[in-house]
Amino acid sequence: MPTPSPVAMLVEAWRDLDRALDGLSKADAERRLGGASPISWTVAHLAENVDRLINDLFLGKERNPFVMDGSFRFGATGEPADWLAAMREARKVRDACRSHLMGLSEGDLDRRVPYSGSNVGMRVAAERHGGVSLRYVLVRVALHHYYHIGEIVSARKAAGHDAGDFPGLLEACF
Repeated sequence: MPTPSPVAMLVEAWRDLDRALDGLSKADAERRLGGASPISWTVAHLAENVDRLINDLFLGKERNPFVMDGSFRFGATGEPADWLAAMREARKVRDACRSHLMGLSEGDLDRRVPYSGSNVGMRVAAERHGGVSLRYVLVRVALHHYYHIGEIVSARKAAGHDAGDFPGLLEACF
């Protein structure tokens, strides 16, 4: 079995995220359950992650104004985001990312850039390897999506929703 492309892994994570969110109401998306961040915040958080670590750091794209103010970073208050705005802006961020990533070569994925942000794992990787590669960041971001997909599915099941089975088919692996 071939090693899946990190681009395909991220696109697959987006498919599973969309499936985990399917049918979710605005009220349920913006509700805080048991002190956890609302799903609406999590969707904006994931978009912020893609926007900052891929669109800005590697692709040189202008940051999305909705997600860039720090409200959706790790350690923020986790206040609910407007559900419709979070979904709309997450799509914009993902579309900007996807359109650029689909044309990259294997060599493009190995390009390294410096990283000095707050994520300890990324900082250590950058120090050890002379920066972080796009390949590394894509895998981290895809895995981060699955972490939050697990949270979303758990919250939905706790609220009595049929949230499905995850991960999906993982077509990127075939």
